[in-house]
Amino acid sequence: MKFKSIILIALTFISTVCLAQKLKYKDIYPYLEAKNYKQGIPKLKAYLTDIENQSEANPNYQMGIWLHERFNNLDGSNSAMLVQVGDSAIVFLTKAKSLIDDKEVKKQKDYYQEFVRRDLRSGKFAIKVSDVHLDIEKRIAAIRQRKE
Repeated sequence: MKFKSIILIALTFISTVCLAQKLKYKDIYPYLEAKNYKQGIPKLKAYLTDIENQSEANPNYQMGIWLHERFNNLDGSNSAMLVQVGDSAIVFLTKAKSLIDDKEVKKQKDYYQEFVRRDLRSGKFAIKVSDVHLDIEKRIAAIRQRKE
């Protein structure tokens, strides 16, 4: 009887610990980087539902990129879906643009490796916020142009 009680307590403790593990963006990002959206997007959506994660720049940026790609892959036959996905992509991209600044890029440079360029003045490789903002602006402009 004591053995069963001990096992029951141990299983309860283990299940509580497993459920209490917090979802971390650094665990989600490899799926998004590899464009494995089937596994990455559900985790990203769960991550962004937490109120304290909604003001993080790169998760919003990655959600905007996924929605932009989804928008581009939709055919024009379902215009309501096209508008909905396009508007959602614009919301996430706009929010990401407002959150991405020099501090964010320096702190999270691993997430912005696609924007590494050689600085002509210093010769060093660096990430410029203006490059990230330009990419976001181009995506938003492309969505708006197709919606029209």
